[in-house]
Amino acid sequence: MPPEGSDVPSPPGTAVVDAVYTGVVRSVGDTEVAIALGEGPPLTLRVDPRTRVFRDGRNIALRKLEPGDHVRAVVNLLDEERTMEISVLPSTPAGK
Repeated sequence: MPPEGSDVPSPPGTAVVDAVYTGVVRSVGDTEVAIALGEGPPLTLRVDPRTRVFRDGRNIALRKLEPGDHVRAVVNLLDEERTMEISVLPSTPAGK
């Protein structure tokens, strides 16, 4: 099953091994997004045209991601570590 809260579908009978990373966007390229997870070097995420990107629940273009955005990324570890989805997280908790 995809991670809880993910909209990533999995076909019936298919093994799914996803990793979920939360961090801050450092750079955005055509095929890679680097996110800082805390201390240490940024994590480079491989993206392609199938990678879905969301802000405020709406699908956006990859180029709309900006350094400093807080994101959650879902990476399929069985599909050459392809990034399935990147969601921009709210900058402040809802209701605050």
